[in-house]
Amino acid sequence: MISLLICFFESIVALLCIHMVFAKQIKKTYKEIIYIFAYCLTCMVASHTAVQNGLVLVILIWSFLWSKNIFRESWLNTILKTIIGMIAVGVSEAITMFALNPVIKNIVNVHSKMLFMSFSCGVFVLILYCVSLNRKSGKDSIIINKNIAILTTIAFSFLLYIKLEYENSRKISMIYVFFFVILALTFVGIIIEERKNMELEKINIKNQLQEIYGQAYEELLQLVRRRQHDYNNQLTAVYSMHISATTLDELICMQKEYMSLLEKDKEYDSMLTNCNNPIISGYLYSVSSKLQEKGIKIDIKVRVVSSEIDTKTKDIVEILGILITNATEQVEYEKEKCIDVHIIEGKNIVIEVLNKAKYCSAEDIEKMFSMNYSTKGDNRGIGLPVLKEIVGKYNGEVVVENKDIDENNWISFTVSI
Repeated sequence: MISLLICFFESIVALLCIHMVFAKQIKKTYKEIIYIFAYCLTCMVASHTAVQNGLVLVILIWSFLWSKNIFRESWLNTILKTIIGMIAVGVSEAITMFALNPVIKNIVNVHSKMLFMSFSCGVFVLILYCVSLNRKSGKDSIIINKNIAILTTIAFSFLLYIKLEYENSRKISMIYVFFFVILALTFVGIIIEERKNMELEKINIKNQLQEIYGQAYEELLQLVRRRQHDYNNQLTAVYSMHISATTLDELICMQKEYMSLLEKDKEYDSMLTNCNNPIISGYLYSVSSKLQEKGIKIDIKVRVVSSEIDTKTKDIVEILGILITNATEQVEYEKEKCIDVHIIEGKNIVIEVLNKAKYCSAEDIEKMFSMNYSTKGDNRGIGLPVLKEIVGKYNGEVVVENKDIDENNWISFTVSI
């Protein structure tokens, strides 16, 4: 029973370290339970067999396969980050052992000593995990570059060598400890430098987005202000239509047409009042103006609370661009050229773009996301595969489905990130 508890606490430490390295929050799903169960099972089997030396490798492979399935990053990134996570487990255990050495040396029972150590290490790593969640920089995953890749390989190889040396002689030279400290400090320095580079990249992205869509947002703002200033004039025009109308039917028709124009202007109001992000507002206004010039009706419903301009804003604009362009090309040959765009921000950002289209089979939907597949000619079919790649960065999802709206088939693309 004690051995099982020790394995359980060790699995919790490994799970927390992996999530910290990938900068993801634990979602408390069955997948995390599977990881803990498999980790404990591996440790229990190894403790009763002669394969204890291969335990680290088995756990590393299992952690890698689990991380690849959950976080869906590239193979190289997943391998290196999993190794960093396992190194973090070893470092955490070493720190805990060093800090609690005055206490545990009085514990006679070996199993009780190991249980106390694993529990204390779990508490220590849990505190680090909670602190990393509250830090703004904790949202960013570690960027793997050549320096980090080389350093990770050296550190992992060195740890394995120390482990084998300790098993043979039961001693660790201070030279090894000094060398490992230098490695750790170098590693921390590289990560800090990467963080600074990421912040600079965010600032550059923000400046680029403001340069591209900031002017469109200002135009939208001026347009809405102009409409509000002209509100009384519009009401006067509506009230005065009975003067020029010769019949009641003509008056109703005139008022209906005029009010439909005013209703269209309300779209611009909602872009400002319901969207706090000036970049997204500016982009939607720019796209809406261009599509209306082409005779395409676009209905935009947006509810975005966050006003922060960051990398995610850039990706949202790119997602909208891909989906709206795709919808525009599909409605080009339709009699009624209509596109609906819905953006809702809750726990995730949900983007849905709908347009009238012929019924699309499951097989055709699957082909859409293949690179260079397109029914519109050569050198096309790049947008949706790129969309899938962007969504994958946020561990999000894309749902494509047919919807029956007013006895017409609409194709719906829903993205959640």
